[in-house]
Amino acid sequence: MPQNLIMKVKYLFIGFLLSCVCVLAQDDNTNEYDPVDRYDKDLENQKETSLIGSLADYNFFSDAIDRNINLYKVNSQVAHEKKDLERARFLYDSLVQNCLKGTQFDNFIVNKAKSGEPIYFESFQKPIYLKTIATWCEPNESEAAAFNDIANEFGDLIDFVVLYWEPKEKVLEKVQYYDANVSVVYVDEQDNYSSDIVRRVKHSLGLPSIFLMDRKRTILNVKKGLAPKFTEFKYDSRVRFGEFNAKDSQDHFVKSYTEYFDDMVEDISSMISKM
Repeated sequence: MPQNLIMKVKYLFIGFLLSCVCVLAQDDNTNEYDPVDRYDKDLENQKETSLIGSLADYNFFSDAIDRNINLYKVNSQVAHEKKDLERARFLYDSLVQNCLKGTQFDNFIVNKAKSGEPIYFESFQKPIYLKTIATWCEPNESEAAAFNDIANEFGDLIDFVVLYWEPKEKVLEKVQYYDANVSVVYVDEQDNYSSDIVRRVKHSLGLPSIFLMDRKRTILNVKKGLAPKFTEFKYDSRVRFGEFNAKDSQDHFVKSYTEYFDDMVEDISSMISKM
């Protein structure tokens, strides 16, 4: 057989194999991702999977959120619909441990509560303890007292920042509840320049959230706000949820304060150990 004919046959055969591979790949891509099916199979096989997309290292917090948050929300919703709170916590912890820790918190713009002056996050020179809240989920009197006491004790080492997702008028009413060692800032969602921080911080992880960072804004941990597991009084419709002047009994105040204080001390100790 002529050499040219042999080469043509080889090329045709290779082309045929490549076309088969492409067809198979297209068939695989047409299969839609089914989080419920994936969830059930993982439980059946007892796999410790985070159900998160790419777990690669990212330079910035915003990059990690953009790449992973949508898939996390889908699978988290499935877990909550199945009332599998343990799985939901596992998914959140996996997102934090595998995707968010070690990234750099973006140099977002926030506004000083009293003056309204816009500042960048890089203006905080110390390690940062950041709590993001809104007026509808703000701390009660015991949590505010614990927060102020911790800030006064460790304010020379750490910048304590409370970020409200509210317009200036609402935030001004709350500044009085924080001591001088607490920086109260806000982001008004109506401001166009705030869209990035609103989407990536508020809408991605919910409220209240706590971010622990070193002086270079490298994220050490992200966690949900603490909610004490006990209460001594029935809900009173005259007292709004989260109000600073909620009518705590003395015993309840002490228990709640202690839980908030101990939780913050654990966080601060972790931050100091990494300085």
